[in-house]
Amino acid sequence: MSNYLIILLPFLLTIFKKKSKLLFFLILILMFILMGYNYYNADYYMYARLYNSYGLTSTFTFTEGLFQLMCHFFYKIGFSYQQFLGFYSFICLFIISLTLSRVSKYRSLAVSMYFICPFFVDAVQIRHFLASCLICYGLTFLLLENDNNKKNIIKYIALNVIACGFHTSAFIYFVFLLYPAFKKKKIKDTFILFFVIAVIATLLMRSKIFINILNYIVPSSKMEAYFLTGKYVSKSFVISILFVIVQCVPIGAMLFLKNFFKGQEKNADVKFLDSVIILNILLLITMPLYFYSYEFVRLFRGILLINYIAITNLLGEKLRKNDFAVLPIMGLLSLSMFMVFFILNGTFDATVQAILEFNSIFERW
Repeated sequence: MSNYLIILLPFLLTIFKKKSKLLFFLILILMFILMGYNYYNADYYMYARLYNSYGLTSTFTFTEGLFQLMCHFFYKIGFSYQQFLGFYSFICLFIISLTLSRVSKYRSLAVSMYFICPFFVDAVQIRHFLASCLICYGLTFLLLENDNNKKNIIKYIALNVIACGFHTSAFIYFVFLLYPAFKKKKIKDTFILFFVIAVIATLLMRSKIFINILNYIVPSSKMEAYFLTGKYVSKSFVISILFVIVQCVPIGAMLFLKNFFKGQEKNADVKFLDSVIILNILLLITMPLYFYSYEFVRLFRGILLINYIAITNLLGEKLRKNDFAVLPIMGLLSLSMFMVFFILNGTFDATVQAILEFNSIFERW
């Protein structure tokens, strides 16, 4: 039971020590231990088999080839899968630290929210984890004040391409290249436009055209699992709708938070929040996929870190003034994200419980 206190303790501490560098690095170290020294979870043995398989082969596929090449390299220099996982964990968390250092004013507070959710599922789905880390880091360039700078856009595209080399789903994040076109438009108008597009896409998605397009992007094995054979197919229309609602929760939370800063539209943190709201709206195009498979919720999960940074940059200012009226925003947002990824999706045992209970470092204590 004491292991589960680890989830909330960093969050509670960072409320009072929002800018603590020591606490920030301690949380990163804790996440490194939890992921790098875990020896059993829902995907552990699958990745162990992949690691050994890619280690022995010299032929790599176009999709996710960078992950295959990485496995091959570390296998050839003598790393076991567990050693590879430790190094892989370090890379992911190092990129997260770079992202937070670039755009977060309250790094310890933002990383503690990320730790509550979705860290435990990221620590299991490691290919998607590194891909989303690269996407979030790339967004720090795209969201800069001079985000129409071609160099920043090229950097984002390059990082997105690299992310695709670790997980195919990163292709969806090319939609963020539309951000410069919508950044000066009204948020309400952008939301209505993309919500309508998402609804229309939901109605059309079962057409052969939709499947044919995906055939060029998604590996055939995953096409069969997610769209054809029904292995991961959504089993409840109601739960699919709940996933859609939850994806809109951060948008609602950020719009509500803006009310505390009326008249401060030129504030850099408020402008950054507006930019992140637009990213979330652009990502609404993923909603139709939930009616195929719950697995696609990972697409929304990929930018939660950026959401937390935008929210805590503003919330930190309110908390610094001892205004605890905004604490429910953080609590409800973290709780809703935890519910959707671990309870509603039925993965608590295979993710949170497995990561906390099967750890070679903890077992030595």
